[in-house]
Amino acid sequence: MSAEVVAEKMRGEAVVGLTLEMTAYIEGRAAARETMAYQWMPAEVWARIRHRGRNSLGLPDAHGIPDLVPVARMRPGAVGRHNPRNAILANPVHDAHGEISALTVIDTNHPSLFDHALDHVPGMLQFEAARQIAMAAANASLGLDTNRMVMHQLEIAFEDFGEFELETIARAVAEPDPKEDGAVIAVIRITQGDKAIASGRVHLRVMPVDIWTMVQ
Repeated sequence: MSAEVVAEKMRGEAVVGLTLEMTAYIEGRAAARETMAYQWMPAEVWARIRHRGRNSLGLPDAHGIPDLVPVARMRPGAVGRHNPRNAILANPVHDAHGEISALTVIDTNHPSLFDHALDHVPGMLQFEAARQIAMAAANASLGLDTNRMVMHQLEIAFEDFGEFELETIARAVAEPDPKEDGAVIAVIRITQGDKAIASGRVHLRVMPVDIWTMVQ
């Protein structure tokens, strides 16, 4: 993997944020690229922002981890996964307008989606919820085989903190990509209550027919 700083965010003479362009290579070939903008702040400023945001939702300063409750998890194959633990959507609903929505399961013991302690729903979990709800929408709305689909591109903007104590719902409307036969564009939102905490678009492509698509 490689990472290159392509922009800096300054406050006075201090660097407080970076924009990175990153590439993952497999056997010398670029397999994935990501551009990410982020910034940091003193711990006391972070705490003040988090407390103010949580209090506005009627939540205490300190976050809590709700117990996992019984849910109807979606089948791994319906959301482009093999391992049942990696299927993180549950209780799906398909409304009259073609939107698919599903509860995002917050399992803080998951070894990769929660690889360190956090006080909010992490971006990595929201990335995966966006990918999976796009897959579910392509399956339910367009009848496509998600066993042969891959996420080709993801654009997402994080608009607010996701709180552990609130239900996190992934939503998507999928349409065929008018520029590419067999591809899908899904408009996604991750919501808590009436508020979107993230939104964006997922572009899915169908892998060519190959015997290896049948191997788990």
